[in-house]
Amino acid sequence: MEKSNLWIGVERRRHPRIAINIPLIFQMVKPSLFDKPRLFSPSIKTSTENFSLVGLLMVTQNELSSGDIINIVLHPPSMEPIEAQARVVRVHPSQPKTKYYVSLQFTLSDEAELKSMLQSLVKDYDELCREMQK
Repeated sequence: MEKSNLWIGVERRRHPRIAINIPLIFQMVKPSLFDKPRLFSPSIKTSTENFSLVGLLMVTQNELSSGDIINIVLHPPSMEPIEAQARVVRVHPSQPKTKYYVSLQFTLSDEAELKSMLQSLVKDYDELCREMQK
């Protein structure tokens, strides 16, 4: 069953998510007991489905597992790229398994950068909606 963009219910998250498509690139991180973590997969391009200060939902054709750690570079429009590290919380495959909806929780990020990006994107979105209503 395909995920629908329509959701009816009460938002209970402390940091509500904003439905927005932001291009991103991610790489798997290999944990190490003695060194700092190393990147060990090729860079994979995808995008977000929604986004908040504490995490995001992305869609990818690559199967990930809960607990995986990935490095992310977000490429918001008209802004500098933002780097973060996240942990895979949940993975929901589409049917048939052609893509995966991956819920991520940020583990390392610059919250001020993320907040600034969200504010800018929401402002741009609001302006676009107003233009469309004219």
